[in-house]
Amino acid sequence: MASKVSRATLIAGLAVGACGLVAVPAQAANNYVTQPVVTGVSTLTPSSAVVTGAIDTGGDPASSFTAGTTSPFSVGGLSITASGLINGIPLGEGFYSTALFEADPLSDYVASGNQPGAETVDAGTVEVPTATGLTSVTAKLGAYPASSATTNQPLTPGTKYVYWLVQQAGESDQATTVNEYSSADLAAFTAGTGSVTANGFASSSKITATGSSANDANAWLTGTGKFAGDAGDPNNAPGQLTNPDWQCVLNSAIAANSNATWLAELAANKVPVAAGTSSLNKTATPYGVSAIGAGGSITATTGQQPAEQGPCVAFFGGNSTNFYTSPVGQFTTPKAGSVAFGSKATVSGGKAAISVANKSTLKAAGQLVLMAKKGGKSITVLSGKISVAAGASEMVNLKLSSAGTSALKSGKSLSTQVKFTATTDQTAAGKTIVLSAGGKTTGKSSHAKGHAKKKKKK
Repeated sequence: MASKVSRATLIAGLAVGACGLVAVPAQAANNYVTQPVVTGVSTLTPSSAVVTGAIDTGGDPASSFTAGTTSPFSVGGLSITASGLINGIPLGEGFYSTALFEADPLSDYVASGNQPGAETVDAGTVEVPTATGLTSVTAKLGAYPASSATTNQPLTPGTKYVYWLVQQAGESDQATTVNEYSSADLAAFTAGTGSVTANGFASSSKITATGSSANDANAWLTGTGKFAGDAGDPNNAPGQLTNPDWQCVLNSAIAANSNATWLAELAANKVPVAAGTSSLNKTATPYGVSAIGAGGSITATTGQQPAEQGPCVAFFGGNSTNFYTSPVGQFTTPKAGSVAFGSKATVSGGKAAISVANKSTLKAAGQLVLMAKKGGKSITVLSGKISVAAGASEMVNLKLSSAGTSALKSGKSLSTQVKFTATTDQTAAGKTIVLSAGGKTTGKSSHAKGHAKKKKKK
């Protein structure tokens, strides 16, 4: 999106009713597109969710679409029924929509007055080319494992979320920022005669010295009137007088322009050097006007400005506020779960056989470290990686360190402290594991000793 959608814009499309979550349509007045919908949630993890939606990018003159019931929520009523291009953004001009999924814990949403609250997170914008029909949009909210998060903030495990889709329609990056300044227009305006037409792009506006409330140059200069040549200017001043007058223009519009002088200026990246002896309010403006204040306050430019500034993003109809908000949906992230380790483990052959139970809905993996005290110091008895499937229990054999082997030889058992660092977000259940020495750790087996005694009797 050109900018982060304002909370006021978003809030206008969301509400909560007494019987649960409902949506308030957020149709923009121009009706360029039909309101988007959220259509599903997949790949749920404790800290992420893949969400999908459907948007009308504005490129379809007449089509229809109805979203059915999708657990755990229902959506419906998305349709496009306009004829011609009244509801369509023209194809072939590089127009696209940006789609932004956002989510907020339901508790935060309600606590904020049934509005997006401080804990709202987003999935980042997705650019969707303008096309006929409805377009499916997919994005990932959060990150799993949480430690893998870069730009997306992880979701909170075991939490119910409200989520929605915000679309900004009618953007095109096949456009160029150009300087519409014209010295001929400045001279005509100063004289109070003629038309502001020399740049060949903006519509013509007739200039009168007196008598017109809309285009009276003298009235505008004294702050008692306005100039209607540039409706986007807060002071109603003709944009062609300002230098630079940066305008984001579609490349197709530039190519279609028949004004050879203006196209030559763009090709050379230079605007006219001279502006005659023009002045406004006794302020010399050899290169045009760099700033226009209320009441005819003029600041002149100090030198020539280039004719082109580079690529830009243009908006269909000049409207950069085409935001559409979907009805809301819900999903709940599963709990992270835990990994339980057996309280006892037998050591044989320098390895400890440790019982591991993954009490979560996803694979558990990470680094297991067993620590113990020896001579008043902490030693690492064992360190190794484990990986256990979701809901599974396994015996994992991990090799003891030399310090751990030495400590175990001095006694029949050794109490260790568990330190488990999960790369898959689970927590450890069980804080200690008692290691007991097996036969190979302490010497010969009992069977071997008995056989030796028999030989001695012979």
